[in-house]
Amino acid sequence: MYEILFPTLSFPLNVYAQALWKQETTLSYLHYGLWQDGMSLSEAQQAATEMLLKALPPAPKHLLEVGIGLGTTARRLSEMGYDYTGITPDNHQILYARHRLQDMPTLPHFVHTAFEQFQTQTPLDVIVFQESAQYIQPTVLLQKCQALLNPGGQVVIMDEMTASLCQVLDQGLPNTGFKIQNYTDITKDTAPSISYLIQAIEQQREAVLFDLNISEQRLEGLMQSLKQRELAYKTQNYFYKLLVLEKS
Repeated sequence: MYEILFPTLSFPLNVYAQALWKQETTLSYLHYGLWQDGMSLSEAQQAATEMLLKALPPAPKHLLEVGIGLGTTARRLSEMGYDYTGITPDNHQILYARHRLQDMPTLPHFVHTAFEQFQTQTPLDVIVFQESAQYIQPTVLLQKCQALLNPGGQVVIMDEMTASLCQVLDQGLPNTGFKIQNYTDITKDTAPSISYLIQAIEQQREAVLFDLNISEQRLEGLMQSLKQRELAYKTQNYFYKLLVLEKS
């Protein structure tokens, strides 16, 4: 089923998923890992998830996950007792997640929409971004979170950040209606993920090209982009941080 469904994911997630699955023979997450010596990819990814979960306010809470990946975190959050909604602009992710989670008594609530267009009649207590905030303009993200959250509600972000964005965060986000509760630099422990991803794609190149029916030119363009990102980490133009904001 993995081999059938991964090609339907949007590019470049389909490449990441297919290469990592071919490399690992199993895959639960698409996000970066939190690496320690001797860890496998799955162990590092699980460690990152545990760090994210520990940053959340305790259940029960009305929770929105922006970007659902393969649905593994949706399972955890639902089982922990959160009133869960997950959104993604890629409907194929929803179909895949529903297939993976069909053993659950009640499937998590997934909605096919972009964050900018998401609407709810029930104010939220927490909004989670795990490697999805980087695709949303920061001002738009903060304004939308303000509109969706209850007073005292939290935004939990675990993501890549540019040096310029970090400079803004260092100033404490004055006049935004949010105060920073947690701002932790985990770049050192997450940066190895991009090197691992590059290696996996290179080693599984032929299988990825065949399975996904994409061109050499398109894959090479992606590889160059990943290598530029790897260099940006090394030159401290890119960082990976855990950020928790609270609505005033």
